[in-house]
Amino acid sequence: YSCLSYCWGGDQPVKTTKITLHDHLSSISFFSLPRTLQDAIYVSDRLGIPMIWIDCLCIIQGDSDDLAVELARMPEIYKNAYVTISASSASTCYEGFLMSRNLAAIIQCPDLSLQYECAPGSVGNISLFQEVNTIEEDPIHKRAWTLQEKRISPRFLDFSTQQLQWICKSRVYSDGGYAPKFLDSSAREVALVPQGHEAICNAIFADWATVVDDYTKRTLSFPGDKLVAIAAMASETGSLLGPTYLAGLWHEHLAAQLLWRVWDDKKSARPEQYRAPSWSWASIDGWIMPEREFSEERVAIEIIDCTTTPVDARVPYGAIKSASLTVR
Repeated sequence: YSCLSYCWGGDQPVKTTKITLHDHLSSISFFSLPRTLQDAIYVSDRLGIPMIWIDCLCIIQGDSDDLAVELARMPEIYKNAYVTISASSASTCYEGFLMSRNLAAIIQCPDLSLQYECAPGSVGNISLFQEVNTIEEDPIHKRAWTLQEKRISPRFLDFSTQQLQWICKSRVYSDGGYAPKFLDSSAREVALVPQGHEAICNAIFADWATVVDDYTKRTLSFPGDKLVAIAAMASETGSLLGPTYLAGLWHEHLAAQLLWRVWDDKKSARPEQYRAPSWSWASIDGWIMPEREFSEERVAIEIIDCTTTPVDARVPYGAIKSASLTVR
């Protein structure tokens, strides 16, 4: 099966609810679906993949119990998909993403070419290009939920505004010939390394700081989803690290992770409704900059106790209803 990663852009015209569930289990008219969903089904079919997972159809909307079950399964859903189809260029479900693209805007002549000797009688060539940053400007990169969908997926087919990209653990290919730097999860690269390996753990913590940096730049339709929309990534990271997850932070190296700051005080605020303790970056709406340069020798506090209580025990990495931290 495939998965779809996309921007809702408002309420969905077709969605599964308790009222429509019976009918949807029988059939869903292809032509009743908005264009983005139609395009995704078409791509999946052309790839020879008979099934597709789309959140508005596969999760019973407005049903908190079903939502809790599906959120707990989210890491497995995207991790086990054959491919995730990303409607990166579409800001709403109505726009679609199958269209002609102007590759001339990104295809460049090399700024510099250097030859080098590979082996006796053969010559290689290195071409240097000026970096193009248009990819990250697509609407999907502004939506918080889609970050974890990209990072967890083993294969990612990205229909961006200017080009089509194939991204997997070993390769990045583009029909425009330009493959930009992309945010990959170091956790995937260390999946076979035994837990507790210090260098690997440090790399994963550094990767988590990168996640927080990128994630907090993005927007949420519902501020209460701050921890929920990153829960799948937290679950994957926790499966490798093993330490306790604490409202967006990790118990190991907790002192270092408490050193975060807001990028712009004027564009940040705390929501009126509780969703995280004040010592967690998740308590703030705004771009968060985690501390990256940190030495254990600088630690001046001792963590005595730290606990969080989830709203739903089935989603331990999701929303919380209370938390406490004691330091000395």
